Amino acid sequence: FFVFLVVCVAAMDSPMIEPDPIPGRWQALQQVTKREAKLPFIGTNWSPSCCHEDLRILVVGAGGLGCEILKNLALSGFRTIDVIDMDTVDLSNLNRQFLFRLGDIGKPKAEVAAAFVMKRVPGVQIVPHFCALETKPDEFFVGFNLIILGLDSVKARTWITDKICSLINWTCVDGNTAEADPSTIIPMIDGGSEGFKGHVRLLYPTLTASFRSTMYLFPPQVQFPMCTLEHVPRLPEHCVAYISQAEWPKEHPGEKLDGDNLKHVQWVTERAQARAAQFGIQGVDYRFTQGVVKNTIPAIASTNAIVAAACVNEALKLATGCNRAINNFTVFNGSSAHQGMYSATYPLAVDPDDPQAGAPAILDVDPSWTVADFIDRALLNQRISHCPNSALPVLKSREGLQLTRGSRKILAAGALAALTSGNESKLLLSFLQHEDFLTIQSPELGSVDYVRVMIRVRSP
Repeated sequence: FFVFLVVCVAAMDSPMIEPDPIPGRWQALQQVTKREAKLPFIGTNWSPSCCHEDLRILVVGAGGLGCEILKNLALSGFRTIDVIDMDTVDLSNLNRQFLFRLGDIGKPKAEVAAAFVMKRVPGVQIVPHFCALETKPDEFFVGFNLIILGLDSVKARTWITDKICSLINWTCVDGNTAEADPSTIIPMIDGGSEGFKGHVRLLYPTLTASFRSTMYLFPPQVQFPMCTLEHVPRLPEHCVAYISQAEWPKEHPGEKLDGDNLKHVQWVTERAQARAAQFGIQGVDYRFTQGVVKNTIPAIASTNAIVAAACVNEALKLATGCNRAINNFTVFNGSSAHQGMYSATYPLAVDPDDPQAGAPAILDVDPSWTVADFIDRALLNQRISHCPNSALPVLKSREGLQLTRGSRKILAAGALAALTSGNESKLLLSFLQHEDFLTIQSPELGSVDYVRVMIRVRSP
C-alpha cells in the first residue's frame, strides 16, 4: 500500500520535467528499479519503475543530515527537490557539512547546498527556502509527494508532523465514520543522529504511530537547577549555564544571547572561565561554551552519512516499489557497550488514543449553537446522539480549554484567554463550515494533548 500510494500521487500531481541531460547515467541504478520480481508484500509480479524522477521531495534541514540527504537524492535520480532551512553556515559546520566551504560562512545553508548539488549533478532542480517552517502556508506543503526530515529539534519535528496530519482531507462515510482521502496523505521519513547513534523512521499519517505518541523515544533536554548553578557548580557546563542564564540578562537587559555571535560567546566564555577557576573546574573554552549556549548535539560525519543513506534508500523504495519499506523504526548504535555496533528495526505500536493515528470524531451540532453551547452540550455533557463514534472526550471542566480551527484561535487559554472570551456568545458556525475540523485542547487530555473533530451541521 505504501508503495502504490506514492507512485499514484506522483503520477497525478507532479509537473513534467526536462529529459535527462546525460542519458544512460542511471544504468546501474536501473538494475534495481526496473527488475521484475515476485515480491512477498505485493503477492504478484510487479515491475518497479523510475517514476521517482517525477516525485516532488521536500527536505527539511540543510545541516549535517540535510547535506547528505540532498546529495543522495540527486545521485539516486530524484530530480525535483525543495530544501528549507532557516540557518546560516558556521565555521563549526565545515567538519561534516561537506557542501559548504570557508567562503560560505554566514550564507544561508539552503541556498548554498542547493547550488552546490545542482552544479555537481546536472538535471536536478533544487529550490532553496531560507526561512522558518512556520512561515510557509498550507499550500506549500500539499504540493509534495514525500517529505524527508533531517532535523535536530524535537519541537520542529512535532510542528511539521502536526502540520502534515492537519492537511489530510476527510469525508463522512456511512454517516458515522470519516475516511481519509489517500491523495492527501504525505509520507514522511525522519532521520536523526547524535554522536555514534541514529534512527530512521517512516511516518505515514493515520497508519503508523505518530511522532507525538512516540516522543518518549527522545531523552528529555537536560536542565540544571539554579541552586546548583549558583552555589555548588561541579561541571564546566554549570559555569557556562550560570553566566548565560543569570549574568547575561543582568548585564544585557533586553538583548538575546546569540550563540553564533563571536562577541556574545567570548563574553560568556571569559566569565565562565573565571567562575570555573573559582570552583576548581577545568574544561571551559570558547568551543565548549558555544556548544552549551547553542545546546549543540554531538555530531559525527560518518553517523550522519549512515542515517542519511538509509533515509534516501527508503525514499527510493517507496517511490519505485523495488523493495519493502521499513516497518517502521530503525535504530543504529555505533557505540554499543556489548557489540560495538548494533542495528535493529521494529514496528512502533499505534496508540488507539492518538488523535493522529485514526479517523477524527464526527460531531453533529445544531446550527443555532453558540461556542458556549458547544462546550456545555458537547464537551462537558456529551450525548451519544451528538457524537456517532466515541473518540470525543467528556471533559469535567472548562479550565485550560482551547478551541482552534486551522491557525485561528476560537477559544484560548492563559494569557490570551481575554482576547477570545467574547467568542463564546457567537455562533459556532461563524467560525466553522459543514464538515470542517475543530481542534480541542485541554489539560484533561493528558499525553494525548489534543483531539480533532469533524463538525457536521444537523439538518433543521
